[in-house]
Amino acid sequence: MYESLDLERGGSRIKAAANGNRKMEILFKNIGIFPLAEPVVFSGAAPTRQLLDLQIEVNQRLADGPPGMNGPYFTPRSWTADCQLTAGITRERLFEAVSTAMEMPLPLTGTLDEIGLAEFHSAKRLFAFPFAQYSPPVMNRKE
Repeated sequence: MYESLDLERGGSRIKAAANGNRKMEILFKNIGIFPLAEPVVFSGAAPTRQLLDLQIEVNQRLADGPPGMNGPYFTPRSWTADCQLTAGITRERLFEAVSTAMEMPLPLTGTLDEIGLAEFHSAKRLFAFPFAQYSPPVMNRKE
């Protein structure tokens, strides 16, 4: 997350990250809350090595730009992916939001197939670049 970012420079660097990574599976397995003034309810993703490596790579590619908003929720090497389910709710509506979120059938699985940049809270997609095709890891089986 950035307060401001050079879109042309950032876009080319994010595109390079997309070109060097493959589609990956993602598993959302829990519901959580960021206890902010306007709390955020989210579904948390399992922190796979591939996902954490992607986050580290993107941080490194953008490291010479403006400082990111790397507060306690976005610190490299301790970050976990999430899907925010709420934005701008009040504390008074938190119980209702959590109750609604708990109706989701977890775990949810999906595929991350692109990376991009969005304007936050308006959910305005600025650009996105596809990852290479998914290829499952080859497992050595003992017969």
